[in-house]
Amino acid sequence: MITFFSPQSFSRRIPLFPLPNAVLFPGIGIPLHIFEPRYRAMMDCALGGERLLGMVLLKDGWEDEYQGTPPIHQIGCLGEIDNEVRLPDGRWNFLLRGVSRFRIDSELQEDQPFRQAQVALLDEPTENDPDERTSTLSSQLLMSVWRHLGESDEARNLLGQVYSDNVPLATLADRLAAVLTLPTDSKQQVLEARHAQDRAEIILGALAAAFPGTSEVQPQSSGVH
Repeated sequence: MITFFSPQSFSRRIPLFPLPNAVLFPGIGIPLHIFEPRYRAMMDCALGGERLLGMVLLKDGWEDEYQGTPPIHQIGCLGEIDNEVRLPDGRWNFLLRGVSRFRIDSELQEDQPFRQAQVALLDEPTENDPDERTSTLSSQLLMSVWRHLGESDEARNLLGQVYSDNVPLATLADRLAAVLTLPTDSKQQVLEARHAQDRAEIILGALAAAFPGTSEVQPQSSGVH
């Protein structure tokens, strides 16, 4: 993935793009379609600046407040706009490429139809010397996906997309959370988890819940930080 994002020069002020059923992860691209007037204005603002949007997940109960400021999760993913195409009627098609997790420090009260926030970027876990548990979880994740998808061509293609030799567990977990059909709240939990092992165990638990009785993998109890 080619990215022009520079954490050193990042202003920390971003337009927010709240969605009810999508979670963006670093290193992953999501195709999006913009049609609401407030989000067309959001695109104009982003493209005139750092070309960045902060995708955040709406909390339960958003339906009653959708046109206003419904509650959102405080952890989101910063995305870089790529391959944007403006349609004749003003709508947009584009790819949003995830570049970093962030935490909302404060929402900004600006004279704009869309929401904006001051955010802090979150560091990714490092795995310079993976321990035995980390290596075991990587294997369990791959085995579990293979088992749940029935050793099919779909499984082979999916694993080919996300797995490469020596891929860190944190990255593997993010990639799997992005491409697997998991509950949206499970994806958000993976996004919020600060540690690679926690991310892996959330996915293992979600797979076990979605396909009871088909997996021998039992994730260990671990807190999400």
